[in-house]
Amino acid sequence: MPTLYRINGIDFDCYNGDHAPPHIHVIYGEYEVLIEIITLNIYAGGIPNKQLKLAMNYISENQEYLLKIFNEFNPQLKR
Repeated sequence: MPTLYRINGIDFDCYNGDHAPPHIHVIYGEYEVLIEIITLNIYAGGIPNKQLKLAMNYISENQEYLLKIFNEFNPQLKR
């Protein structure tokens, strides 16, 4: 599982062979949340609010890059 980015102890990960919708795994300590790249909806899980705000900001500012990476790792799901 490659970590795409790390800030303040928050890891942004993307997996090969993952499932739709395109999303990023955001991990902070024992917490994990899956955030949809296009809509910024929380797909599953949760992390503390402070870290969630940082994660949402990073994802919203890097949507094109993150979607490109997700599609490279998961070509079977590319739209």
